[in-house]
Amino acid sequence: MNVKFEDAQFNRIFPFYILIGSDLVVESTGTTLEKICPGTGKKSFFDNYKIMRPELLTEDFQSLLSLSNQMVIIECRNQKKTILRGQIELLPEKNQLLFIGSAWFSSMEQIIKEKLNLNDFAIHDPLIDLLHVIKTQEITTEDLKH
Repeated sequence: MNVKFEDAQFNRIFPFYILIGSDLVVESTGTTLEKICPGTGKKSFFDNYKIMRPELLTEDFQSLLSLSNQMVIIECRNQKKTILRGQIELLPEKNQLLFIGSAWFSSMEQIIKEKLNLNDFAIHDPLIDLLHVIKTQEITTEDLKH
């Protein structure tokens, strides 16, 4: 199966993606990731991102490739140290690595601070729904206390 997406489609489905060349230069990023970690394109991946889990001993292409088929936690080297959770896949045609995932926020307040809204997330991403449930539970708990 060979599936191709237009850039706009790919950004709607994976707004937090990172495309990494074999020289470890970030070739492109998702539109939402660009909002929260701007200016990382055409720069070294490791200058802008840090692999948190699993531990990476060497910062090279082969080490990143070895993270395929497992969950990867990445920290953006931005002021807020935004956390991304996802996976890395090899695109063998051009010897590139593709990180696809989502930002890992623990509250709606964090999303608001990042100036993000519902349209900044993929429709299939359950994060916003889960954070709404948590917020509703917090409000209910506070109401019950009073």
